[in-house]
Amino acid sequence: LSAQTVTEVVTDFNGYWRSGVRPNTNVVHPNNSHNLVSFTLSGTRYSTGVNDAILTSNGLAFTAGSYKALPITALSVAPTTSTYIGLGQMYDGVAGGATPPPTNNIPFYLTDGSNGLNLGTAVYNLPTSNLIFEVGLFNIAKIGDGIPDIIVTQMGDIPTTSKDTLKFVDPSGNVVGTALAVTFAGADTLGLIDNDFYNAWQTPMGFATGFYPSNTKRAVRIFAFELSEFGLNGSNFGNIDKFVHRLSGNSDQAFVAYNTATVQILPNNNPGCFSALPSLWLKANDGTTTINNNQKVSGWQDRSANGFSPEEPISANQPQFKDGTNSFNFNSYLNFDAANRLLSPNSPWTAAENNADIFIVGRPTNTTAGNNKLIGFSRNASDFGSTNAGDFPAISYTSTGQLSLDSGSVNLVTGSGTHLNKIALHQINYTQGVAPVINVYADGTLEGTSTLARNFGRWTMQLGDISPGNDLSDFDLAEVILFPTNLTTVQRNQTETYLNIKYGLTSSHDYVAGTGSAVWSITGNPGYSNSIFGIGREDCQALHTKQSKSSNTNALITIGITGISADNVSNLNLLTNAVYSIMGDNGAALTLQTSEVPASCYQRIGREWKVRETGTVGSLLMRVPASTSSATVKLPAASNGKMYLLIDSDGDFSAGLVSIQPMTLVGTNWEVSYNFSDNTYYTFATDNGLNQDFNDLPSPWPAVSTTINGCNTNADGRITLADFNGSRIVVWAGAGITSESIAAVDPAASSDGNDDGLVIPSVVHNVQPNTFNLLLNSNVAGTVYYRMWIDWNADGNFGNDVDANGVPASYAGSATVSGAAATNVPVTVLTPYGTTFDFAVRVIISTSAIANSYATNSTFVYSIANGEVEDYYFPGTVLPVSLAAFSASTEKCNVTLNWSAPYDQGSSHFVVESSQDGREFAQVGIVKSKSSAAGANYQLRYNAGRSGPIYFRLKMVDTDSSFQYSRIISANATCFAEVIVYSPIPALDLVSIHGLSAPANVKLTDVAGRIVLERVVSANNSRLDMSGLRAGVYFVTLIRKGLIVDRRPIVKK
Repeated sequence: LSAQTVTEVVTDFNGYWRSGVRPNTNVVHPNNSHNLVSFTLSGTRYSTGVNDAILTSNGLAFTAGSYKALPITALSVAPTTSTYIGLGQMYDGVAGGATPPPTNNIPFYLTDGSNGLNLGTAVYNLPTSNLIFEVGLFNIAKIGDGIPDIIVTQMGDIPTTSKDTLKFVDPSGNVVGTALAVTFAGADTLGLIDNDFYNAWQTPMGFATGFYPSNTKRAVRIFAFELSEFGLNGSNFGNIDKFVHRLSGNSDQAFVAYNTATVQILPNNNPGCFSALPSLWLKANDGTTTINNNQKVSGWQDRSANGFSPEEPISANQPQFKDGTNSFNFNSYLNFDAANRLLSPNSPWTAAENNADIFIVGRPTNTTAGNNKLIGFSRNASDFGSTNAGDFPAISYTSTGQLSLDSGSVNLVTGSGTHLNKIALHQINYTQGVAPVINVYADGTLEGTSTLARNFGRWTMQLGDISPGNDLSDFDLAEVILFPTNLTTVQRNQTETYLNIKYGLTSSHDYVAGTGSAVWSITGNPGYSNSIFGIGREDCQALHTKQSKSSNTNALITIGITGISADNVSNLNLLTNAVYSIMGDNGAALTLQTSEVPASCYQRIGREWKVRETGTVGSLLMRVPASTSSATVKLPAASNGKMYLLIDSDGDFSAGLVSIQPMTLVGTNWEVSYNFSDNTYYTFATDNGLNQDFNDLPSPWPAVSTTINGCNTNADGRITLADFNGSRIVVWAGAGITSESIAAVDPAASSDGNDDGLVIPSVVHNVQPNTFNLLLNSNVAGTVYYRMWIDWNADGNFGNDVDANGVPASYAGSATVSGAAATNVPVTVLTPYGTTFDFAVRVIISTSAIANSYATNSTFVYSIANGEVEDYYFPGTVLPVSLAAFSASTEKCNVTLNWSAPYDQGSSHFVVESSQDGREFAQVGIVKSKSSAAGANYQLRYNAGRSGPIYFRLKMVDTDSSFQYSRIISANATCFAEVIVYSPIPALDLVSIHGLSAPANVKLTDVAGRIVLERVVSANNSRLDMSGLRAGVYFVTLIRKGLIVDRRPIVKK
């Protein structure tokens, strides 16, 4: 179906802007927010209800109407690398990209402005997905009346083959009437707008330089439909349950709107997910007139069906928007400071008198005597702001942070709890009657009950206050929900669970999902209901908490799905629908204890957590402040620089241990990723710092110190790559240290005069001589004997391994020791071919010669009267390639990497990785191995793309996919001053290349690496003809004198 094309629009840009139709379009190009005031279809002008006065004052005849944008709250899929947010060039106050950039929030830009009809913000190449909406009231008399019911914006060019699908469906998902597959190509252009573009797949959003400074203009097109085109009539409209908008992946939309006189389209969600609908739902993360930090908020869209949207036109009276980086569990909120308010003549009550359940998430911040008014009611809107405002009953915070409800007389309900400067969930349960009953709850606990002098009425309502006196507003407000009825206990718990998970709040009742099932039971998890927090997604109530930390003051842990960002909106990772991971702790101290530990080499904090999961959540990143952090609540100091996550199955960490996960110190935080199972427990531990042995010395072998049952070496006794210091690693073993084998760089590894050491190369090469150095320690001078076995496959049997010549991997000798310092004894080892896995070394030192038969298996059966047994464990550092040299040289922006491998037999390939900071690396090239026993030289040339230092490393990969990293090297690039711009982006049939200082070869490849276009382009301005290519992603590479000048992806529509 080809949609009916709108032939003219009027917006409020600069007060009044009328488009015209090409070629007679308005020469003024809007470059900021502007709302659709009217549109003309088939010769009739229809107003949208945004501002009819503009039309009247400019002498334009019109048919009055009322249109609203579809209430999009979230996308079901993440944006692709072809998705852009287009904003009027002056939207952020500066053309060419602001610093910092505007917030990345796609749903906001599709619903902002008056009635959500802002043409100055749009999303380009919306990812393929379904947008699903509830259909409420339906006026059958309006079907076929000729008045448009659905209007769709298209803000850019679109392929003729791309089609969006619009349809109404029944509760089973079956189409009611006809589904419309609509092509938006070839329609009238109503005017041009000047945009800046940002990458929607990045947070913070990167400025899309390919769109600026040239060709930033985008065409405005609008299409309209009447409901009869959907095949709806009096016999089938009663089957309608939802409206579905299927995005093609190429749509460029500012909004899709509907005629409110014909149909009521609601978000496919409501808090709690049950059938009772709120008459007021204000949430700071969705519906404010701005989403930029510290900016004034002039209006707050109600996300219920009631349409209560309080506003305040005077800037001095407007609250400030605060983004999720400030608190409220990474969610945004509004800051009311002294004399701020938002006011509307509409009422959230649907009748003259109503029962009600009201939920408020806020934070009182004022200690001045008097109340800080949250919500006030009045029979007359003019009462607000007067000296003796008649806004009663009024809900306020007291100067101690309690909640009060003043009925206008002496009646006052004040909770007993103190919540000053704390985020709290307050719930007011109101039952009308001769003596109306009011109950006030805080975080699920009843804090007060009383009666009122009067009922709530269908009166006007304001948030905050600007009245003279002591009833001004001074608080933070994140969410307000009002149900015009009394909820059941389960429904109240469902609503509070939604708010608790979103804002990291702890309640005293069960946490109940929208399905009515408990996702956290207070009685089912006894002793672990302190500081409850978690992540979760439930689309029926627009809940998608991707990272979380308890809002309690003693909270310690932050968790996030895959990663943790500055706020919840910035975390682009997605949970699947209907999943939760909820955690609570036992309230114990964060001090270390040696009781209830899996082994005596650990000491753990007293606090422990229980995890309950619903559905498949996946791996969580956990972030915990280290002792060096400035955080008030943090872990104690780590012994030996080590911290562990202990996971247990039964809450008793001395038994039932599931896993021990080493943590990584990132800045001043410990971090670890783990995929929890339901009904598991965890805590944090460090080494205990005690001198101990492992109780694995053979009998009757004498222990050097008191025998203490130590840690299993599989748990924490292995040397990891992090322990390597330069090109070699030194480890010590024996009695008197905290683990079987430990790196010399570890503070616990200092020799006590009896421990012996071993030095190995950082990379052990196949079929080559490798030198291991024994460090023999003794407290007396004389001759000592040693024997060393190598267990190349780490199977625990030291007696069955051989070297590259088939000779048993056993090496023996003697040395004269001084008794004062360690004596170095080199041992030449010939590594067997193909060894790439972890390996172990066993050493026995004695005052007499040691037979090879003493280590035929892993069981100790010895009769030597004096000596030591020491086991060393090493990571898989053996590769069938040896790296002799690795260097980098630069020529302006190009880096040439050279490396040589004297031995390269059986390896697969080299992966070249680069980094801007020397920590986070990404692949930039692959070089296939020459697999030569005589060795080989390799080279890779790479365009840095930016001036400054750049770091490289090699990932040397074997044919069995095992690998080893090289050392890190750096180079300093000085890139060309050329600023190369491609336009238009996304590309059409012809793409212009601007900014080349000299001719260059251009090569265009598809995602599979196939060359689809190759030619020479001239300086300054040249074109690529892509008309013969299909829509998709390509890579354009510019080469001059054999060096890469520029390489980047380009999307063709």
